[in-house]
Amino acid sequence: MRYISTRDTNQPPRYFTFIDAVLEGLAPDGGLLVPETFPSADESEWNVWKTLSYPALCAAVLRKFISTEEISDLELQSMIDAAYSPTSGWRDDKIAPLCKVGDIQVLELFHGPTYAFKDVALQLLGQFFDFALRKRNTRMTILGATSGDTGSAAIAGVKGRSNIDCVILFPFGKTSKIQELQMTSNLEPNIHCLAVKDSVFDDCQSIVKSCFNDPTFNNEMKLGAVNSINWSRILAQVVYYVYAAARVDGPVSFVVPTGNFGNMLAGYYARKLGSVIPIKSLIIASNSNDILPKFFASGNYTVSGHVVPTMSPSMDIAVSSNFERYLFDLWERDSKTVANNFEDLKTKKSFSVTREQLAKARLEFFSFVVDESKTLDTIAHVFDESGYLLCPHSAVGFKAAEQFIGSSDFAGETVVTLATAHIGKFTENILTNLRDGGDDKLITAIANSVPPGLAKLREPGVKLRRTDIDNSMDAVKTYMRSHIGQ
Repeated sequence: MRYISTRDTNQPPRYFTFIDAVLEGLAPDGGLLVPETFPSADESEWNVWKTLSYPALCAAVLRKFISTEEISDLELQSMIDAAYSPTSGWRDDKIAPLCKVGDIQVLELFHGPTYAFKDVALQLLGQFFDFALRKRNTRMTILGATSGDTGSAAIAGVKGRSNIDCVILFPFGKTSKIQELQMTSNLEPNIHCLAVKDSVFDDCQSIVKSCFNDPTFNNEMKLGAVNSINWSRILAQVVYYVYAAARVDGPVSFVVPTGNFGNMLAGYYARKLGSVIPIKSLIIASNSNDILPKFFASGNYTVSGHVVPTMSPSMDIAVSSNFERYLFDLWERDSKTVANNFEDLKTKKSFSVTREQLAKARLEFFSFVVDESKTLDTIAHVFDESGYLLCPHSAVGFKAAEQFIGSSDFAGETVVTLATAHIGKFTENILTNLRDGGDDKLITAIANSVPPGLAKLREPGVKLRRTDIDNSMDAVKTYMRSHIGQ
């Protein structure tokens, strides 16, 4: 298995190994790494996969993308077992259990150490990083941007590792309070949390990409990526789609609350593994920051630069970085088209696809927009009808699932929506909006929903470490050069 960049116009292209993909993150030409050819599963494999535990299935799926010459079966399973063990913070041995709520199946992805779906990938990525660095006898500096959950999950995956420094940028005041506390309460010397002043997530992401695209700085710091630009993060997320599909009787459609498109992309790749995996439809659920639904409505991808703050801050994104990997397929793997269009996005803030390409994309995905009012209504009515509490991101997905079931595109299949975080991470976000008209029973339930692992962050005397920094690449570079030794 070899990997190539979405923007490499050379013939033949430069090839990367899986370990390259883990350590490189972003390709040197600014593109994203994808498999040179996409593997498929046959019926006999699928019949076996349906019987496997989550860790065993993870090994089987990942083996399709990783050669035994790079990582042996024993090494791979050992890393997977370490990533998903109770000692790593997992509270459910199923890792990604399904819970039926009314007519919808909820795939709970918040049973890891930081109570968010990012743990599924980042606990494993921490293992991959450690393996790759030991194999190559080197060290690295992880540089990542977060809208809330990636930062704490990345920190949980690499804190205390002697061969890794971890620098996380987040928009000052734009995450939930618990999300910030999860990051800044880590005092390990290899962890650096930078609160970027006067910024939104896209500013942080832009700084990170610019640092990666500076070859001198990249080499000096030996940068590695934890955002979903890192291929191994997407790969790890493919597994829970296959796992859920294996536990559903018959065809299944997935609804995914997404801003950066990484989680949705993993579902797309799971379906690409072959028709034996009964994934029918993929439904994008956006909050008020609806760049993806606008694209599927018009065929025009435009970055306005305006992000609307919402109760679901991890989706408050104006540039869906992982969409490039899907467009690479849509444009028939034409790297020149990818490079040209993303240059237009950089200079003109926009590009368009043809009518035929848009029609093809609409066969791949449906999309729905769920605004703040609908998000609150969904949290309230789901709790009233079933007693189940949804975080705001998960509520966006649940409402989109309800809308999909009510549409003419629904054909009676099982609908699974992804619950991407525990409600306890967003109680302030919800309660602030409910105070003027919320049901007392619901307000009490939400106020009491914070689990002990998060509640302890509020205890008096918790020590925090955070650096407030200007919204510029130069400020970040200066900080890193003065605080991180190679």
